[in-house]
Amino acid sequence: MHNTYEAEVVGGILATWLIQITPGTDFKSVSLYIDNQSTIQASTNPKATSGQHLVLAFIQAADNTKAKLTIRWISSHSNIKGNEHADKLAKEAAEGKTSPHEQLPPTLGEALLASASATKQEHLAHLKRKWKATWRKSPRHRRFTQIDNTFPFSKFREQQNELTRRQASLLIQVRSGHFPLNSYLHRIGKSETKHCRKCHAEPGEETPVETVNHFIFECNAYSQERISLTRATGRDNLNLKDMMLKTKTMKVLTKIIHRTGRLNTDEQPAIGR
Repeated sequence: MHNTYEAEVVGGILATWLIQITPGTDFKSVSLYIDNQSTIQASTNPKATSGQHLVLAFIQAADNTKAKLTIRWISSHSNIKGNEHADKLAKEAAEGKTSPHEQLPPTLGEALLASASATKQEHLAHLKRKWKATWRKSPRHRRFTQIDNTFPFSKFREQQNELTRRQASLLIQVRSGHFPLNSYLHRIGKSETKHCRKCHAEPGEETPVETVNHFIFECNAYSQERISLTRATGRDNLNLKDMMLKTKTMKVLTKIIHRTGRLNTDEQPAIGR
């Protein structure tokens, strides 16, 4: 297992080998173009980094050429025929098409040592894939994707740095659905009803369930606060998914929730007793 940096260095070793075995290059000026600046810097100032043994092999191979070798940097996207051809050959090598073993330089005659860095990166990538697969099977996945489908929610975690602890705590409750409204409290045995106590249904109709969406966007008891919320966020953004995109709108949402006084009413049971 290897990384891109090591592949670039191996490319340099192969290039110096071609220079050595190509007739007519002895004592001639030859330029070797590389599109990886890290490889060039390592060839002049090697450090204890990933693929160090390959870097030292590259330096030795460059020193052993009889040509007057100059290593130059070239943009990887320059429209140069030779560079584009090299990219094509690199893709063929990645697909399994390689040179015969006897044509390779002695340094590359045996299997390369596994890269600790690449192994760690692949292991971490494997854990992330497993993590995402487990999350997709979670019963919470569907509820969260209605608000935020950017798992593992890195942006929200960064936005919390701009929020107070109280604001962050409130928004996490809103996002998770573990918000002290009757729909949640009834589910955990802390409320006798899951319906909104502020709403009055017409004869033959059922009182709405007090969910987060009902509380913030539908309940008539908080229509005045909703007007202020609409002014601050815009009518087109009057949904939790859009409000969670910007720190500014999240702060407005927390202010509106506190302004309703819903979390301070006498009917609100104490969770945890």
